[in-house]
Amino acid sequence: VPFGPRGSVPAAQALDAPPPPASQDAMYKYYECIMVDPHHKVIREDARINWLCNPVHKHRELRGLTSAGRQGRGLRIRHHGASKRRPSWRAAWKRQNTLSLKRYR
Repeated sequence: VPFGPRGSVPAAQALDAPPPPASQDAMYKYYECIMVDPHHKVIREDARINWLCNPVHKHRELRGLTSAGRQGRGLRIRHHGASKRRPSWRAAWKRQNTLSLKRYR
């Protein structure tokens, strides 16, 4: 696969968000991230992973749809108070802090 600038694969997407650091030293933490090229023929023909090639899965990592993205958004909480987190805490905050005056009241 030809690499783009700075050694990046041009069309690669993260299969999942990075787990806890693989290793670390005094200054840096090193993560492992599985990257997949959805335009590669082998990926498109593999029945276990070709779901990633569908247009609805574009940039899952940027929209917080990976496992660590959902964890960062607080969507793994399933007890009292979890309703304030869905669909997002910003939407819940805006809904609770917006004055809604109905036309006929």
